[in-house]
Amino acid sequence: MNHSILFNNGEATESELVLTIGQLNFKPDFSIFIPTFNRPYLLKEALESALNQNYNGNYEIVIIDNCSDEENFEIVKDYIFGLNLKKNKSISLYRCLTHSNSWNMGMLKSISDWVVMLHDDDLLVDKHLYEVHKCISLNREIKLLCSDSYNLIQTTQLSVLNKLFMFFKEFIKKFKNNRIIKLNVFDFYFHNPASNTGVVINRKIALEQGGFNFFKDSPIPDYAFFYRLTRDFNSTYYLNTKLSKIRFAVNDGLRKEVIQNVRVKSDRIRQDILFNNPNFKDNDYRFRDFTLKLNEIEQSLDISYLERYIKIPFFKVYTRVVSLFVFYKSISS
Repeated sequence: MNHSILFNNGEATESELVLTIGQLNFKPDFSIFIPTFNRPYLLKEALESALNQNYNGNYEIVIIDNCSDEENFEIVKDYIFGLNLKKNKSISLYRCLTHSNSWNMGMLKSISDWVVMLHDDDLLVDKHLYEVHKCISLNREIKLLCSDSYNLIQTTQLSVLNKLFMFFKEFIKKFKNNRIIKLNVFDFYFHNPASNTGVVINRKIALEQGGFNFFKDSPIPDYAFFYRLTRDFNSTYYLNTKLSKIRFAVNDGLRKEVIQNVRVKSDRIRQDILFNNPNFKDNDYRFRDFTLKLNEIEQSLDISYLERYIKIPFFKVYTRVVSLFVFYKSISS
């Protein structure tokens, strides 16, 4: 396979292996890959969560440094070099030659059949590998397995509405805790049900499908990729167990213009679902109409009093309520 298709024009298609520590006697059951950029102290916490797994099988950790500053890179390199690993673990540190799609690079440099995505500012709980290994062993159909996460809110930028949305979603999850659910394309119509932190992907399938396309699908390459896998293979599962911790910190994803761009990109997924399932339009509760109208109003240069204080709040509340309703139906089915 020509793996250069995983990368866009101008990106590095290769990276330098800086160091490897630990030794595996067998092919690892999992490869945990961690893309990182200029966050050495957060990376240490992410790496420690990956090392402290209550799992007796072999696994590797692949760190892809995406051209961090020399000072930050040296901190990471020295820290890894000083670790004393158990026999069933190994760590490989790669450095991209130029800025690259480090998610795809992580999959490319991994060697196991299953890859686990971990952001450098997020964490895995200590039973993560044990639980996902159990699920995959019991269900050979699985191609993509996502799970629930704890939310570590470390920002004041989340609105009251978003906090309420998160509260009610957590409340709904309690009804079906520890249950594994098969997802379908309609689940992706209303929101991204697959958290990218801690998600487990069949590596061969992911590479054959072209991986994450940051140029075409940015800023939601994970959402688009997981949807494509679900559409094409019908083997995506959600484990309603908290197996990771996601930080909500101050970042670009909370900016208004980014949120608007996400809505536009998400609508491409909805269009694809409607194209392949035209009858579904009768059951979308006007979710798409209100989402598009919300974006149209917010992008307008002249927002009226009625739009600002009546329509925008109503559209935001309505779309979130519909999303919660569909989520409840999904985990209750």
